Amino acid sequence: MKAAELQSSIGVLRQERERMSAEADALRESVVGVRARHATLTQILNDRSYTTNAVQKLFAANESGGGGDFHAVGVLADYAEVEEQHEAAIEQYLRDELEYVVVETFDHARAGVSLLRDEVGGRATFFVDSLRNLK
Repeated sequence: MKAAELQSSIGVLRQERERMSAEADALRESVVGVRARHATLTQILNDRSYTTNAVQKLFAANESGGGGDFHAVGVLADYAEVEEQHEAAIEQYLRDELEYVVVETFDHARAGVSLLRDEVGGRATFFVDSLRNLK
């Protein structure tokens, strides 16, 4: 009788261990995803360290999902592809323009203006990349 009780108890404990192991695996995957997301956000913010405070806050709101209808694609500097020897000249000539926030639609630009006005504060210029929607 005692052996049967012990085997039953062992079976219950094995099921419990398997459930907890599966739960631990799910938590590990979740942690890996969160760490990857954190690394991506940190890299994005570091890459945009040259931008104004308002533009950085816009991108932070964009990445956190707190921007509502606002969706930024990047800044104009992300699209400027020049040879390395010309980078300094382009940066000096297009200094302010390189900080233009690139959005896909005018609605996204309007949402960005609203976000600046109501939550973030500051100024930014928006560049609508309408070519993205053309076939």
